[in-house]
Amino acid sequence: MKNKILHIITGLELGGAETTLKKLAIKQNHCEENDLLIISLRSIGKIGLILRQNGIQVKALNINSIFSLASGIIRLRIEIKNFSPSIVQTWLYHADLIGGLTAYSLGIKKIFWGIRSTDISFSSGLTTIFIQRICVILSYFIPYKIIVAAEESKKFHINIGYCKKKMIVINNGFEVPSTRIKSRGFNSLNKILGINKNDFILGSVGRYTPVKDHATLISAVSSLFMDYKNLKILLIGHGLDYKNKELIELIKKTGFLERFILLGKRESRFYYSLMNIFCLHSRSEGFPNVLCEALLYNLPCIATNVGDAKKILNQYGFIIQPNNIIELREHIKKIINMDKKEINRLTHGSDRSIIKRFSISSIEKKYKSVYTNS
Repeated sequence: MKNKILHIITGLELGGAETTLKKLAIKQNHCEENDLLIISLRSIGKIGLILRQNGIQVKALNINSIFSLASGIIRLRIEIKNFSPSIVQTWLYHADLIGGLTAYSLGIKKIFWGIRSTDISFSSGLTTIFIQRICVILSYFIPYKIIVAAEESKKFHINIGYCKKKMIVINNGFEVPSTRIKSRGFNSLNKILGINKNDFILGSVGRYTPVKDHATLISAVSSLFMDYKNLKILLIGHGLDYKNKELIELIKKTGFLERFILLGKRESRFYYSLMNIFCLHSRSEGFPNVLCEALLYNLPCIATNVGDAKKILNQYGFIIQPNNIIELREHIKKIINMDKKEINRLTHGSDRSIIKRFSISSIEKKYKSVYTNS
């Protein structure tokens, strides 16, 4: 008899939770004993299209406002009834609440919530915070288990009242990227972006929001441009484009707008090979996927001590305190001034370390174990 696994997620646009679901679902779909359905409360999104290309059934409820909520929940009930899942896995607070309650009302016992964040007070609206507080109460009744992506996330959610005995940590999973270019040489993409052979590229990946703290990064590099004429900053993520007036004003204050390359929302895997250094400068994280991705490209990394960043980085880079302009600036200088041998000593084996500790195959087995033994 097949395991009928239903994944319910808030949306399927590019994002950390969405990417993790994509990788997990593709692995689960390769197993003949599994039958999968993925439901997005919002749109199909780019991730949904990729999942469909991999032969996975994906449906979207298009709940985009309070006005479409009731009809969306009715459709969700119909989809759950028709699919008749043995396991329901929800992702993110909105899906935990809506998907969890709907599945529970239909008598489904094996409901697993998925939490991907730590402290959301920096970046989330009042609605999301309100939903989180409702989930605190429901955590004692609705989910069979609650799967969190990071140890720090587990601690945080227990502290705000989530049911401690249901919490299980399963980190995100990764594979060696097929697009990886081990030599960051000059190529056509460099030309398109205006990157010269001698440019030193500091890269950052993450949406524009206070929790990602781009202001600290911009302040840290502002005084480095005079001393390092070849330093350029490559920023990737939603809102990191030339339409963002607030961001442009921050950058203009440095006097070096031309040194910034703003790509907006892109698939970051195509751009790590252009970077000489990667920086995670967030004020809060759960399990930062982008740090793992950078290490898969053997990049020297600087990361703030948030979420599980220290655990991920291990000995392959530098941990600094959040919102510390001076500390960030000094560590950027330190890496810029390293020679190739020093860089190689720092980063050697970082890709193997990520695969050894966080391979998607081992993560899929952990999910299977939780589902089977619950």
